[in-house]
Amino acid sequence: MIGHHWTRRFVLVPLVCCLVLAGCAGRLPRTYHLAVSEREEALTLFDRFMQNRCNGALDADVTLEMRLLGKTETAPGMLQALPPSHLRYAVVDPLGRSLAIVVTDGSTFTMVDNRNAEAVTGPVDSSFWNEFVPAGIFVEDIIPWLRGRLSDQDIRIADVHGDRDDPALIWLLSSTNDGLRHEIGFDHVEGVLRRHILKNNDNSVVLDVRYSRHDEEDGQCPAPRELVVEGKSITGTLTIRFDRIFHNSTLSPGIFQLDLPDHYTVTEVE
Repeated sequence: MIGHHWTRRFVLVPLVCCLVLAGCAGRLPRTYHLAVSEREEALTLFDRFMQNRCNGALDADVTLEMRLLGKTETAPGMLQALPPSHLRYAVVDPLGRSLAIVVTDGSTFTMVDNRNAEAVTGPVDSSFWNEFVPAGIFVEDIIPWLRGRLSDQDIRIADVHGDRDDPALIWLLSSTNDGLRHEIGFDHVEGVLRRHILKNNDNSVVLDVRYSRHDEEDGQCPAPRELVVEGKSITGTLTIRFDRIFHNSTLSPGIFQLDLPDHYTVTEVE
């Protein structure tokens, strides 16, 4: 019962929602095969994108908007990440007080409901965590997705296509050992990702993220200010807006460790 109780309570956590609260994906791209010379040029430009090391700390004020079953809910919050695997998100009230917090170091997690003085903690390979984040998707993957980047794992490009509707887009197709397939929409003119589609082995869209409003303040690593997320689990659309990005932030690993008051009820899951 605890899983359902906490699933409802934490539906506004973007770390969680961007992976599971979604419905039918957006219209899939119409593509065509590139000529050999076009393919080589596309791969050169994508390789240049990948060589930019944009893996510093992320510190931002964000707004989460979830459209689900005809209703829209919004929640302001603070999102902080320290690669490769430290992530913290707090839902805040109008006075900036934390209502709910999720932290993870990539191995364990803690979810806290400050309004009810309750918390759940456990490993990220637990069945409870996998109610939110599908098995096979790791925190090391989530942080680059939020930044409009790709994780540092080896990207083996199997094919490259053009986009029939947008000449600036090229589609790079990649697969992983666990059967997941990536379709990466790369804007070779702007040098940014516009879309990232993740499919499972039965061709269902697990995750479909569209990026827009890239921040040009960091010319080498422009980050998206808006992410629209869809997928297969629940009918709905999630939008994450980065209201303010604090560039060059230095985050201490200590902020990803929570010291809960003694009166909190803490449930440990395995």
